[in-house]
Amino acid sequence: KYYCFIRIFLVIVLAVVVIFLGCSTWKRSQIWKDSLSLWNDVLKKYPDIFVAYDKRGEYFLSQGEYEKARSDFMKAIDISNRYSFNLDYKVYYHNLSYSLRALGRNSEAIAVSEKMLKETQAYFDRAKINHPSGNQNEVIAANRMAIEADAYFNLAYIDDAPWAKDKAIVLCLRTIEIYPNNVNAHFYLGVLYTKLNRKEEAKAELAKAIEIDPTYNPAYVKLAGIYKTLGQEEELELLYKKAIANNLDFFDAYYYIGNLFADAQKDKDAILLYGKAIEINPGSKEACVSLGNSYLTIGRNKEAIIWLKKALKFDPNLAVAHNNIALAYYYAGEYDLGIEHCDKASGLGYTISPKLLELLKPHRK
Repeated sequence: KYYCFIRIFLVIVLAVVVIFLGCSTWKRSQIWKDSLSLWNDVLKKYPDIFVAYDKRGEYFLSQGEYEKARSDFMKAIDISNRYSFNLDYKVYYHNLSYSLRALGRNSEAIAVSEKMLKETQAYFDRAKINHPSGNQNEVIAANRMAIEADAYFNLAYIDDAPWAKDKAIVLCLRTIEIYPNNVNAHFYLGVLYTKLNRKEEAKAELAKAIEIDPTYNPAYVKLAGIYKTLGQEEELELLYKKAIANNLDFFDAYYYIGNLFADAQKDKDAILLYGKAIEINPGSKEACVSLGNSYLTIGRNKEAIIWLKKALKFDPNLAVAHNNIALAYYYAGEYDLGIEHCDKASGLGYTISPKLLELLKPHRK
């Protein structure tokens, strides 16, 4: 009996420990369910971690919350300045400048980039004193050019500083001479050439950036824009397929290839691609309409209605969605709703197909 009691006691203790650990894990999973929750938790415990401010700022940037991003990048820089300038946190200046540009505060963005250049100069002056050897100086000079190119690229993006473009191009080229596989330098150069309408050179640099890093999403976006402008559909298709093969969260790639499948009457394949596009950009009414249309084509009317209705939530006056949902309701046997949406589409100026009008005619009261 004594041993039985001990065994029961140990089982109860073990169960309590497992439940405690499970609750702790669940709480942690709730805290870390997304990057915002994670960095909020870090900053709550350690308010002077400047990297956490930068990472939370990057999250705000990705959500288009530029004022919150600006505030966090400012805090990252302020805390960093309590220490000494170093290569690692030059990105905070870059991010701050970007958020200011997004807010339309170009003069402040220029001031930030110029401050970054001054800080960089001071850092490298100190580095040369501490490392007088020739080889070390060459590395220092190369790193400095990479940072200066970064700053001048920021300035070149701002219409108030057109003079910066040539300077940025020179620095990018010099950086590539020393570091041929510097993906940022190739990307910056491609963007600068695009702004100067030197499209063939831009294509080459952006393609090189992708060759160096096949997961570098910004280069895909810029290169796709050039292919669209030049009407190079074949190259665009190949680029989008490469983006999908590398599992990039690139909405345009999934939506475009989805359209190609839909045009080829491969709607089941199109549905998968449209679904991924919506996962990346849930607010795309175009993708919702396209997904609804593909479901409609293969006779899955309920799913078609769901997605077409989602498109109408984003834009109640989307005539094509009203037209297509009318057809879906007809095939689902809900004739009154079909007539209602058909009339809405017509009232919005959409040309209703004679076939749909003929189908709905017997059901009008």
